[in-house]
Amino acid sequence: MLRPHGACPFGVEDVVNRWSRNRVVGACIVMLALVLGSFLAAGTASARSVAAVTISFGKSVLAGSALSMPTQLQFGPDGRLYVLQQDGTINIYTVVRKAANSYAVAATETILLIKNIPNHDDTTGAVNPTLTTRQATGMLVRGTSLAPIIYVTSSDPRYGGGPRGNLGTDTNSGIVSRLTWNGTAWTKLDLVRGLPRSEENHATNGLTINAAGTVLYVAQGGMTNMGAPSQVFAYAPEYALSAAILSIDLTAIGNTTYDLPTLDPAHHPNSPFGGDFGKNQAIEVAGGPVQLYATGFRNPYDVIISSKGIMYSSDNGAGPHQGDIPINNGPTGICTNGIHEPGIRTFDMLHVITPGFYGGHPDPTRGNKANTFNGLSPILAADPIECDFELQGTPAHPALNVDPSSSDGIVEYTASKFGGAMKGDLLIAAWDNYLERIHLNSTGLVNLGATHLFNSIGTHPLAVTAMGDTQAFPGTIWVLDHSTNKIYVYSPR
Repeated sequence: MLRPHGACPFGVEDVVNRWSRNRVVGACIVMLALVLGSFLAAGTASARSVAAVTISFGKSVLAGSALSMPTQLQFGPDGRLYVLQQDGTINIYTVVRKAANSYAVAATETILLIKNIPNHDDTTGAVNPTLTTRQATGMLVRGTSLAPIIYVTSSDPRYGGGPRGNLGTDTNSGIVSRLTWNGTAWTKLDLVRGLPRSEENHATNGLTINAAGTVLYVAQGGMTNMGAPSQVFAYAPEYALSAAILSIDLTAIGNTTYDLPTLDPAHHPNSPFGGDFGKNQAIEVAGGPVQLYATGFRNPYDVIISSKGIMYSSDNGAGPHQGDIPINNGPTGICTNGIHEPGIRTFDMLHVITPGFYGGHPDPTRGNKANTFNGLSPILAADPIECDFELQGTPAHPALNVDPSSSDGIVEYTASKFGGAMKGDLLIAAWDNYLERIHLNSTGLVNLGATHLFNSIGTHPLAVTAMGDTQAFPGTIWVLDHSTNKIYVYSPR
């Protein structure tokens, strides 16, 4: 089962080394109070300025949808609602409004092209015909009303680690696919194959695209809890392309499939599949179509580019007793891929993403070129900062927002409802059953206050989308729940 982790800003190296665990916990609580206090103070003026505006929504459930563990949703250019399931199934719904706070599915189209992608085993990369689904967590719909385009991320469906042990999950199974409508049928082209997939559930996740439509950005999950291999993550290390926001040059790839070059293809003839616990992981390629855009992310579930051109991503924080910071943690570049337990809980972070940004989650494989696999390194050059677990959400390492719940799907609210009071704000689906509203200033770079826009949505909300002024149901917010298998509709009133 997909299980994003909650997140609390603990543990730079000197804190972990010099303080006791209890003192670190106490410091975290104090720091969190300071950070949240600053958010609340910043939001006071904003709250006064919009005090006369009443924000109110009616709630309903989309009738007629039949879903199983859905993970993403978005309205396409054709006005239909595209919904991705964890197994790779895509349902496309024609939605009608029957009355106030009453929406229903009038027609359904189902696509199985992602679900039917073959899976492989990790050691050899050989096809495993017993696996008949994928784990799919990212979807982006673009194109035109007559020719929609769907970008989808998927990976091996096996969820191992912890008591489940190593299930042979292909750690090179991440794929970015493009589905196009040719007028009579959907066709699939795998654009990139061989991206990292953790032995646990972190994977190739959400996507966004630049205004020109030439570069995809992909939220790529990490292989570990806090940077070091651990039992819960089946002792896998971070890879060269894991724990990052990746850029994919669509122009360079064109209408072909780019199989990521791997570390040891001579002994892995099924490359790019079969990561073999890092021995055959994808390598960095200078000038290649897949590049590290920003790094230091444990498990970024979603990434968006706003109407102002600003990139945002949420990152799932660490879980307690699931793995610790790297041995020899710190910015000197001497960290190792040695096993380190137990690890602590950290809060989720919302970040403004810029080229070269570092989010604080270590990747020893990128941080120290001495961390080799059968004597080989998959990186071009070491970046010592990748050895350092950084305390995010503090004045020294600010985050746009800090949240105790797993923060997952993100959308910008672009409608002018309520006198424009919410226009430009971010909405984030929180696993602990609420929708977070991040009220931003006019630049989109300052958090004026974070509030729960909706509570008790379903059980575990995972994704959210919203309609703009020119769409069929302006100002509505659509929240997808991974556990109730329902889509909740919030209509402005």
